[in-house]
Amino acid sequence: MCKNCVNFISQGKVGDTGFRNNSETLCFRPNFLLYALFILTSLDYMTRSIMNSSSTKTSFTKVACPFCGIHCDDLEITATGNALQVKNTTCFRAVEGFERHLPAEISPRINGEPVALDKAITKAANIIKKSGTPLFAGLGTDVSGHRNILQTADKVGGIVDHVLSEGIMRNILALSDRGWITTTLTEIRNRADLVVFVGTDATEHPRFHERILWAKEAMFVAPADREIVYLGKKLDTKPGISPKGKKPMSIPCDISELSTIMNTLTALIEDKPLQAKKAGGAKVTDLKKLADKIITAEYAVFIWSPPKLNFPNAELVVGAVSDLVRKLTETKRAAGFALGGDDGAASAAAVCAWQTGYPLRTNFSQGYPDYNPSRYSTNEILTSGQADALVWVSTFTSNRLPPESNIPTIVIGEPGMKFKTMPDVFIPAGTPGIDHVGKIVRVDSVVSLPMKQLRNAGLPSVASIFDRIYQAL
Repeated sequence: MCKNCVNFISQGKVGDTGFRNNSETLCFRPNFLLYALFILTSLDYMTRSIMNSSSTKTSFTKVACPFCGIHCDDLEITATGNALQVKNTTCFRAVEGFERHLPAEISPRINGEPVALDKAITKAANIIKKSGTPLFAGLGTDVSGHRNILQTADKVGGIVDHVLSEGIMRNILALSDRGWITTTLTEIRNRADLVVFVGTDATEHPRFHERILWAKEAMFVAPADREIVYLGKKLDTKPGISPKGKKPMSIPCDISELSTIMNTLTALIEDKPLQAKKAGGAKVTDLKKLADKIITAEYAVFIWSPPKLNFPNAELVVGAVSDLVRKLTETKRAAGFALGGDDGAASAAAVCAWQTGYPLRTNFSQGYPDYNPSRYSTNEILTSGQADALVWVSTFTSNRLPPESNIPTIVIGEPGMKFKTMPDVFIPAGTPGIDHVGKIVRVDSVVSLPMKQLRNAGLPSVASIFDRIYQAL
């Protein structure tokens, strides 16, 4: 193979019978190059054929799960054609997510009628182009998808909001008002000797106890010796039973009283006198026992779930936790932890922050990012009529359907979605970690995990769809 051939193949200048050099004379040494290209093409074809075969089994290890915020990355998955099976865990989030049935019909639709992808993208672009202020919501996708959604929203003057933003905003409001000290999953596993669940039992993250609290190994603490405490009513405390059989402490209280509970704990730790027998519906004597545990702990961690704090002024609970942690860190180590991040929420929040400098619920219609945590919520925007088109993205589950509205609606989502009213455009999209590679930010926001492609069902990624929409605008 001559030098010119090397240069031309690197530039992609391949002729039908060979390669032309700079003087346009034919180089008669193409056979090796064409043979190499044939081999590479054949390998790619065989790989795709194996992934698509209905009988061939392909095994994957160290698979990261995209279906809850902790994104466990130790899964073993077997793919038989487009059917997937989880081999090494019974986590219902993983099993339901990976093993869900892929519908036979995955064509894009316009007003319920199957169309080619090109036509659906053109129709979606036209709706967005004609819109004065489109709302980009749901946002259930990976980092690349979020990047391209923000790029499109910026170009057309749209508003962005995630389906789980109500919980995210509670954190943001407390953070902006008080500041906070939080920790990571790794720190909890390796250092926390006291874990207090504030209004949650973490069952929406089924492997949290297995992977974090009761891990087989930890660097600075014996996992089986951790103290576990639950604050709240109707919580499943069974996962909090240690491998040694030690039962967790549980203090029942209404979830709306959690800020009072946390403030009372702070007062007890500060050794302030209390005359009341009860605080927030809980016995002060029980709270005193918990305060003593907190004082003697080497590293106490307080965990709340933003979606569970679903009542007016719930940000006060996050603020009260932050106040308690701040007091404790005057003399010892302690931290808070928001256990959420589902449906790509952590990725959406992170990408919006690093791209715009603001959280979600940001409006680009003024030519610059304008953040407002109440005015730009999905519900407020649709109720007040601020938006004249809705672009809904949800690729992790078929259950996150767009809210009912009277404005043109585009849905880019999981193929199994079933609508009461068909959207103007529906483009089935792949799930990151199943249908295409990608990256998803973990709930503690300190790492983005790589997602593998496990099958080739022909579903485009959200990033590729929005790239094409952007080009068509």
